[in-house]
This record gives sequence, structure tokens and C-alpha cells, in this order.
Amino acid sequence: MNLLYCTQKLLKDIGQIPQELEEPPFNSQLGNWYANLLRISRKKIILFTNEKTLFSFLGEGTKSSSLMVKTLLLAGMRSYLLAEGIKDSLVESLLLEYQELGFAKTNNRRILGSMNDIASLFDYSIASRGGFDYCNLVEITKNINQAPMKFLKYRCASDCIHEIFDASMGLPKYGRICE
Repeated sequence: MNLLYCTQKLLKDIGQIPQELEEPPFNSQLGNWYANLLRISRKKIILFTNEKTLFSFLGEGTKSSSLMVKTLLLAGMRSYLLAEGIKDSLVESLLLEYQELGFAKTNNRRILGSMNDIASLFDYSIASRGGFDYCNLVEITKNINQAPMKFLKYRCASDCIHEIFDASMGLPKYGRICE
């Protein structure tokens, strides 16, 4: 089972009790995800960030429940990975690995620090384009995932995502599977 590590604020908002981890979670190609509840432009937003690549995207949630959070995660993974140029068949097989998803407390302060930086980038980018109603969230997300991050040794999340999928296809390190 893969895990979604949630901040206390998000766990409280969705009324979810975190699981106690007795054994290490199953790791898919991308590993586990982190989630934080934000307010941007007066809207309740969930920031999802991958633990291995820091690949991040936003999900807008008006009602908070664990089912809604899982739905936002899977829908966001599908749309933003496809927007990155990852092949549809690879995305669909990846999503199958996340059908069983557990909720746990965050446990990595370095990822949370990176998420705070990413949240600031999203907040500024959305505000500078006039708010949610006037911005292109896919374009903003792609730009933010192109930012070099110290956590990734100054590589960007987008390149890390492509490296993982390229390796699963047996392609050379910088060979692209983009169409």
C-alpha cells in the first residue's frame, strides 16, 4: 500500500486518523506522496508533492474527506503527468498502484520545507495572473516543476519524473519518452 503523508492541518480537516506504520509501505515507481492544506485566493487548496521527485500540483477541494483527497491525487497525477508528456499507458499503470492508499502523518521535514517553497511559488504565480479564475494552472504547474530544487541536488522535478519513467522503459538516462 502506498501512503499519502498529510500535515496535521489536512488530517484534521478531513477527519482522518493517521495509520500507525508497523511495516514499511509498498513503494511504487514514484513512491509516496505528501499533502498539505493551503488557502490561495480564498479557496481551499491541497498541495500534493511526490517524495522522490518533488513533482507537485494543486487540487481544489471544497468538501474535505479522505475519498475526495484520494480522488484529487489520482486525477491530478493523471492530468499533470500527461501534461508532462508521459505516455498514457505508463500513467494508467502507475495509477493502478495507488488504488489502495493509506494516510499517515508527515515524517520528513526536508520535504515539508520544500513544499513550503513550492506553495509560495504557486501562491505568487496565481496571484500575479489575477487569481484562479484568470490563470492557466497547467502552465503554472509545469513552470514550477521546472524550478531547480536543492533537495534534488539542483535538478528540477520534471527531469526527475522523466528519468524515473525512462528507466522503467529501459531508455538511456536522458532519453525522453515524450511524444
